[in-house]
Amino acid sequence: MSTCGACSGTGKVTCSACGGRQHTSRLTASGEVDISPCIVCYGTGRMRCDFCGGRGRIGSEEPAPVRPRGPRERATDVLAGNWYDPQNNYFLIVKQGGAYTLTGHGGLGQTATGTATLSGNLVRLDITDVVVGRYTVELRLSGDTMQGTIRVMGFPMPLVLTRH
Repeated sequence: MSTCGACSGTGKVTCSACGGRQHTSRLTASGEVDISPCIVCYGTGRMRCDFCGGRGRIGSEEPAPVRPRGPRERATDVLAGNWYDPQNNYFLIVKQGGAYTLTGHGGLGQTATGTATLSGNLVRLDITDVVVGRYTVELRLSGDTMQGTIRVMGFPMPLVLTRH
Protein backbone atom coordinates (compact mmCIF):
# COMPACT_ATOMS: atom_id res chain seq x y z
CA MET A 1 0.00 0.00 0.00
CA SER A 2 1.07 3.55 -0.62
CA THR A 3 -0.11 6.93 0.62
CA CYS A 4 -2.72 8.67 -1.52
CA GLY A 5 -1.21 11.66 -3.29
CA ALA A 6 -4.54 13.46 -3.68
CA CYS A 7 -5.20 13.77 0.08
CA SER A 8 -1.68 13.16 1.44
CA GLY A 9 -2.97 10.19 3.43
CA THR A 10 -5.68 12.06 5.38
CA GLY A 11 -8.63 10.64 3.46
CA LYS A 12 -10.11 14.14 3.18
CA VAL A 13 -9.74 16.89 0.56
CA THR A 14 -10.87 20.51 0.39
CA CYS A 15 -14.58 20.74 -0.44
CA SER A 16 -15.06 21.46 -4.12
CA ALA A 17 -18.33 23.33 -3.54
CA CYS A 18 -17.23 25.90 -0.95
CA GLY A 19 -13.46 25.80 -1.51
CA GLY A 20 -12.91 24.99 2.18
CA ARG A 21 -14.69 28.13 3.42
CA GLN A 22 -17.33 25.96 5.15
CA HIS A 23 -20.15 28.17 3.88
CA THR A 24 -21.73 29.45 0.70
CA SER A 25 -23.24 32.86 0.15
CA ARG A 26 -25.92 34.15 -2.17
CA LEU A 27 -27.65 37.42 -2.82
CA THR A 28 -31.32 37.30 -1.82
CA ALA A 29 -34.15 39.06 -3.68
CA SER A 30 -34.13 41.78 -1.00
CA GLY A 31 -30.46 42.52 -1.68
CA GLU A 32 -29.12 40.94 1.50
CA VAL A 33 -26.33 38.39 1.52
CA ASP A 34 -27.43 35.00 2.84
CA ILE A 35 -24.57 32.93 4.26
CA SER A 36 -25.38 29.25 4.79
CA PRO A 37 -23.34 26.20 5.78
CA CYS A 38 -22.12 24.30 2.72
CA ILE A 39 -24.53 21.48 1.83
CA VAL A 40 -21.82 19.36 0.22
CA CYS A 41 -19.40 19.17 3.18
CA TYR A 42 -21.99 20.01 5.89
CA GLY A 43 -19.97 23.04 6.91
CA THR A 44 -16.71 21.19 7.60
CA GLY A 45 -14.77 22.51 4.59
CA ARG A 46 -13.51 19.00 3.89
CA MET A 47 -14.95 16.04 2.01
CA ARG A 48 -14.02 12.40 1.42
CA CYS A 49 -11.21 11.86 -1.07
CA ASP A 50 -12.76 10.10 -4.07
CA PHE A 51 -9.39 8.88 -5.30
CA CYS A 52 -8.65 6.62 -2.31
CA GLY A 53 -12.24 6.33 -1.04
CA GLY A 54 -11.35 8.16 2.19
CA ARG A 55 -8.82 5.51 3.30
CA GLY A 56 -5.72 7.64 2.71
CA ARG A 57 -3.96 4.63 1.17
CA ILE A 58 -3.88 3.30 -2.38
CA GLY A 59 -3.63 -0.38 -3.20
CA SER A 60 -4.18 -3.35 -0.96
CA GLU A 61 -2.00 -5.45 1.28
CA GLU A 62 -3.69 -8.66 0.24
CA PRO A 63 -5.40 -9.60 -2.96
CA ALA A 64 -9.14 -9.19 -2.76
CA PRO A 65 -11.03 -12.44 -2.21
CA VAL A 66 -12.54 -13.89 -5.34
CA ARG A 67 -16.29 -13.75 -5.22
CA PRO A 68 -18.24 -16.34 -7.14
CA ARG A 69 -19.96 -14.99 -10.22
CA GLY A 70 -23.69 -15.22 -10.33
CA PRO A 71 -26.80 -13.20 -9.90
CA ARG A 72 -26.53 -10.61 -7.19
CA GLU A 73 -28.93 -10.95 -4.29
CA ARG A 74 -31.78 -8.51 -4.76
CA ALA A 75 -33.37 -6.59 -1.97
CA THR A 76 -36.93 -7.62 -1.19
CA ASP A 77 -38.11 -4.13 -2.17
CA VAL A 78 -36.89 -2.06 -5.15
CA LEU A 79 -36.65 1.18 -3.15
CA ALA A 80 -36.03 0.22 0.50
CA GLY A 81 -32.43 0.32 1.75
CA ASN A 82 -29.41 2.59 2.18
CA TRP A 83 -28.74 4.86 -0.83
CA TYR A 84 -25.28 6.48 -0.82
CA ASP A 85 -23.93 9.52 -2.65
CA PRO A 86 -20.24 9.75 -3.70
CA GLN A 87 -19.32 11.54 -0.42
CA ASN A 88 -20.68 8.58 1.57
CA ASN A 89 -23.73 10.46 2.87
CA TYR A 90 -26.83 8.33 2.62
CA PHE A 91 -30.60 8.14 2.71
CA LEU A 92 -32.21 5.26 4.57
CA ILE A 93 -35.51 4.50 2.84
CA VAL A 94 -37.96 2.29 4.75
CA LYS A 95 -41.28 0.93 3.51
CA GLN A 96 -44.02 1.39 6.09
CA GLY A 97 -47.30 -0.04 4.90
CA GLY A 98 -47.85 1.32 1.40
CA ALA A 99 -45.60 4.38 1.83
CA TYR A 100 -41.87 5.04 2.04
CA THR A 101 -40.20 7.21 4.69
CA LEU A 102 -36.60 8.37 4.57
CA THR A 103 -33.93 9.75 6.84
CA GLY A 104 -30.80 11.50 5.58
CA HIS A 105 -27.45 10.89 7.25
CA GLY A 106 -24.10 12.62 6.77
CA GLY A 107 -21.11 14.01 8.61
CA LEU A 108 -23.37 15.68 11.18
CA GLY A 109 -25.43 12.52 11.81
CA GLN A 110 -29.11 12.44 10.86
CA THR A 111 -29.94 15.75 9.21
CA ALA A 112 -33.01 15.05 7.08
CA THR A 113 -36.41 13.37 7.08
CA GLY A 114 -38.99 12.94 4.39
CA THR A 115 -40.91 10.66 2.10
CA ALA A 116 -40.18 8.79 -1.11
CA THR A 117 -42.67 7.99 -3.85
CA LEU A 118 -42.12 5.43 -6.61
CA SER A 119 -43.99 5.68 -9.92
CA GLY A 120 -42.63 3.30 -12.56
CA ASN A 121 -38.90 4.06 -12.57
CA LEU A 122 -39.31 7.64 -11.31
CA VAL A 123 -38.53 8.26 -7.63
CA ARG A 124 -39.63 11.48 -5.97
CA LEU A 125 -37.92 12.43 -2.70
CA ASP A 126 -39.62 15.12 -0.59
CA ILE A 127 -36.99 16.08 1.98
CA THR A 128 -36.74 18.46 4.91
CA ASP A 129 -33.08 19.03 5.85
CA VAL A 130 -31.88 20.94 8.93
CA VAL A 131 -29.16 22.65 6.86
CA VAL A 132 -30.85 23.21 3.48
CA GLY A 133 -34.54 23.31 4.38
CA ARG A 134 -37.29 21.69 2.32
CA TYR A 135 -36.64 20.48 -1.22
CA THR A 136 -37.84 17.90 -3.75
CA VAL A 137 -35.71 15.73 -6.02
CA GLU A 138 -36.87 13.49 -8.87
CA LEU A 139 -34.53 10.64 -9.78
CA ARG A 140 -34.64 7.80 -12.31
CA LEU A 141 -34.30 4.32 -10.78
CA SER A 142 -32.29 1.69 -12.64
CA GLY A 143 -31.38 -1.39 -10.59
CA ASP A 144 -29.32 -0.23 -7.62
CA THR A 145 -28.79 3.32 -8.96
CA MET A 146 -30.91 6.45 -8.80
CA GLN A 147 -29.78 9.49 -10.75
CA GLY A 148 -31.00 12.95 -11.64
CA THR A 149 -30.20 16.57 -10.88
CA ILE A 150 -30.58 18.77 -7.82
CA ARG A 151 -30.52 22.55 -7.87
CA VAL A 152 -27.96 24.05 -5.48
CA MET A 153 -28.01 27.86 -5.25
CA GLY A 154 -29.85 27.89 -8.59
CA PHE A 155 -27.34 25.68 -10.41
CA PRO A 156 -28.23 22.13 -11.53
CA MET A 157 -25.84 19.53 -10.11
CA PRO A 158 -25.89 15.80 -10.87
CA LEU A 159 -27.05 13.55 -8.07
CA VAL A 160 -26.31 9.83 -8.15
CA LEU A 161 -27.34 7.50 -5.32
CA THR A 162 -26.32 3.84 -5.22
CA ARG A 163 -27.69 1.13 -2.96
CA HIS A 164 -25.12 -0.78 -0.92
